Amino acid sequence: MKPMFGKKARKFGIKPKSNDKRHPTTWEHLRRVFFTGLIVIIPVFIALWAVSFIVRGTEFLFGGLVDGAFTLIDETWDRDDAAVTVVRYLISFVLALVVIFLIGWLSTFFAVKKIISLLEKLVSQVPIVKFFYNTPKEVLQTFTMSRKDSFKRVVLFEYPRRGVWVIGFATSEVAKKPDGTVLVTIFLPTTPNPTSGFLLFVPSEDVYDTNIPVEQGARIIISGGILSPEEFHAQRFSGLGSEPDMPKLGPLTIEDREVEDIPPSGFLR
Repeated sequence: MKPMFGKKARKFGIKPKSNDKRHPTTWEHLRRVFFTGLIVIIPVFIALWAVSFIVRGTEFLFGGLVDGAFTLIDETWDRDDAAVTVVRYLISFVLALVVIFLIGWLSTFFAVKKIISLLEKLVSQVPIVKFFYNTPKEVLQTFTMSRKDSFKRVVLFEYPRRGVWVIGFATSEVAKKPDGTVLVTIFLPTTPNPTSGFLLFVPSEDVYDTNIPVEQGARIIISGGILSPEEFHAQRFSGLGSEPDMPKLGPLTIEDREVEDIPPSGFLR
């Protein structure tokens, strides 16, 4: 059985949505267009700001070294020349990449790992500094984690009580001895910050596969449900070793979002 949210609502006593949709007013249409423009342009500005910040930061760190190298080559070089400025930024950026790779390579050695661990322990003792150090580190670790070693699938289960449904990310399966019950390890992230959450061990018979891609599941959580699909397929958990036989869920944007009825307790049973 492959139930679908948003369908057959009348069978479960839910009043279906009316097909007669009210046409938006001119003000509502303008407001929607305005916020759509914001959604498009804000990420662009953030990306440009990030690139500018990185380039300027690398120039700040290595610009003096590059200037010294230029002076050794030619004492009469013009620091204000546009071409020279571009070359300075490029060389500083390349030097930053080299240093990052060098630090990454050195951190693979046991002795260097111990030194880094000791420094992190010292930093964690400073109240304000540890926040600005740990938060970016946790975010980077979350987004650079390999898909193979992290989230396998978006699953659906009842939590914290029967009748309340949540989505989480299945990461692995373990067997509970001596009865051999299969438990699914599920990471249940918080909204809107998915870098924190809860680790739950849920019996496999209480877990349902969904056709929601992992990337879209993350968008649903970060957006606080604004980017939730109108409907999705769910079926009994089939194990992480096999792909569930369900139609793929297409990409969703904020333009496609509409309010949907919530299924009652036992809808999937």
